[in-house]
Amino acid sequence: MVNWIATPLGVVQTFKRDELPGGFKGMLTDNQADNLLLVVRDDKNVNSVKYLVGKCLLSLENYELAEVFIDSLFLKQFKSSYIKKFATVQNKTQGSRILLDIYFNKADDGMVYRNAYNVMVEINPEIGRTVLVLEKLPTNNKNFSYFVKGYPFAKELSKMAVIAFKHSARAKQILDVFRKPEPKHCSISNSMLNFFA
Repeated sequence: MVNWIATPLGVVQTFKRDELPGGFKGMLTDNQADNLLLVVRDDKNVNSVKYLVGKCLLSLENYELAEVFIDSLFLKQFKSSYIKKFATVQNKTQGSRILLDIYFNKADDGMVYRNAYNVMVEINPEIGRTVLVLEKLPTNNKNFSYFVKGYPFAKELSKMAVIAFKHSARAKQILDVFRKPEPKHCSISNSMLNFFA
């Protein structure tokens, strides 16, 4: 394995700091941190986690950080796991689907990234008035890409990837769709222990 692309939690669980040199990440506008959001419908009169008991939660599939975040909120409030407090927990692959299900009153609350939330609100401002942010967890980035230490061209390839994205019309289109204006080089020293902004 030469290159590894994963969530912050996946990187920390799989590698030691000295196993990876630098890599790159996609950043939001003006180098802002992203946020993992717990969102609810405005008309459900939910203003704290305690009002979510017995509700249906939509979460991001195969994304452990969402699970850790929601569990921390419930452990703090109830000294009990979120699994025991929700009536149902359903996993979805896309934040946009979660937002639409909440907007159309098919679910009570969900976990999404701020980036997905902002895109959907831009498309339909009514979503921003109907689906509100209850809690948020600032994160440095959703995914990181690192090279395994000792790979002779890791530094050069990392820089080339960043430069290629900056000068490729197709790459710019992809980054625009996901509201990630540009990839940035990141070292282990400034990101491995600072996944949370």
